[in-house]
Amino acid sequence: MREFQCRSTIAVGALFVGFVGWSLYGAMWPVETYLFRMVHMAFVFGLAFLAYPIRSNAGRWTIWPDLLLALLGVASIAYACLDTDSFVRRTTLPEPMDLFFGIAAILLLLEISRRIVGNAFTLVVTGFLIYMYFGKYFPDVISHKGYDLDRIVGHMIGETDMVVATPLPWGPPNRADVITAPRPALDELRPIVASERSSQKPPAPAASMKVP
Repeated sequence: MREFQCRSTIAVGALFVGFVGWSLYGAMWPVETYLFRMVHMAFVFGLAFLAYPIRSNAGRWTIWPDLLLALLGVASIAYACLDTDSFVRRTTLPEPMDLFFGIAAILLLLEISRRIVGNAFTLVVTGFLIYMYFGKYFPDVISHKGYDLDRIVGHMIGETDMVVATPLPWGPPNRADVITAPRPALDELRPIVASERSSQKPPAPAASMKVP
């Protein structure tokens, strides 16, 4: 980890305290799960690049490009949090800015994994990303049609079972892990389900067999 001095130590320490405080707050008070995990991820972006330099013997000057990378990671999360509902609904057809911040977040996560976990894990993840995009060029046994960049980015960033869930499997207890449908839509579905259940006839009792 990078060694800090004087004011930088206090600033990074405050970020760590805020990181822990946000985690405790989400565990004790109701927070929408997607928002909780996105803010959690923003802390990860900010702290990872500040605490772990590009290499173990990196000079002190590398704190400045790492600070820019940390700010870019936080900006990608802040962009998604500006209108979370609209951002999630656009995952099937992301806009240009969605693609920019989504690709930036994925690349930054790969760099974080290289710095903290190591090259082996990062190469495995990179290999699967390449496989998703160039699937049609692989041997027939494992080939697939391939996915467009917008679909890969939208799924990786917008879905709750990908970037904001796999590294962060825990969250506020007893919260829904997906953005639920609007209440009117649920109210319209209830009478339909109830009518279908009432129309179903109970199964006829099985005929008893007499043993001679």
